[in-house]
Amino acid sequence: MTDDDDRVLRPYDPAEAISVAKAAKIAGRSKRTILEWVAKHGIGRKVVGRVEVSAVALPMLLDGDMAALRAYRRGDRSSERVARYLARTDIKNPQNAQNTQSRYGVVVSGEE
Repeated sequence: MTDDDDRVLRPYDPAEAISVAKAAKIAGRSKRTILEWVAKHGIGRKVVGRVEVSAVALPMLLDGDMAALRAYRRGDRSSERVARYLARTDIKNPQNAQNTQSRYGVVVSGEE
C-alpha cells in the first residue's frame, strides 16, 4: 500500500458524509482549509464531481488522533479506537465495501 492509497477512505459510506461547508462550520475553518485537509489527510473523497467529508474522520483529525484516522482510512470500523468516533457521530451501522459499492455505485478500491 502506498502513502496515496493510505489516504483513501475504505470503505466509503455515503451515510458518513457531510458537505465541505458543514465540515468547515464544525471545524471553525474555511472551506478551502477543509479541501486542503481532504487532500492532505484523506478525511473525505470526491464523489460525482463534489467533495464529501467523513463526519467520522473530521473529529479524528481535529482531536489529533492520527492512529485512529489511519485505521479508519484503511477500513477499520470495529476497533475500540475507531468505534468511539463512530458512536460520537451517531453512526451505528457502517456499510461494508461490497454493499456500499453495489448500493451506491461508488468505487471503493481507491481509484476514482
